[in-house]
Amino acid sequence: NHHALFRYIERITHGMVVANLVLLLLISFLPFPTEVFGRFGLSRVGMLYYGATMFLIALAWNMLYQQVLAAHSECAKSGSWWTIIGFTAYPLATALGYFSPLAGVLLVVVLALFYAHPRNIASVVIRPSYPAPDD
Repeated sequence: NHHALFRYIERITHGMVVANLVLLLLISFLPFPTEVFGRFGLSRVGMLYYGATMFLIALAWNMLYQQVLAAHSECAKSGSWWTIIGFTAYPLATALGYFSPLAGVLLVVVLALFYAHPRNIASVVIRPSYPAPDD
């Protein structure tokens, strides 16, 4: 999704750089809550830690997406409705994981599969109003 978002971008703003750095910082933090699962198994604390991290990543992604949209108003925008799913589903997975860590992890896996689907990756692309050059 990150690559798809930046595919047609021709100019970068300071806000986009900051939002991108926050997103990449949070993604690079992901091994730590994953390690909690590795050491302690499916636990409430591990699920809360992992779910909170995933929610922050979704928040940072939305921040980046909004910066890109603001900087490229001349582009035809694809539907960004799916970015809202992270705001609702990751906290839901976290809350569900508090009561049943396995159910919370399964919901996170379903979200990963959802975001990896080619149609959802294509929906993040901000297409220029002019034809793109051949790759």
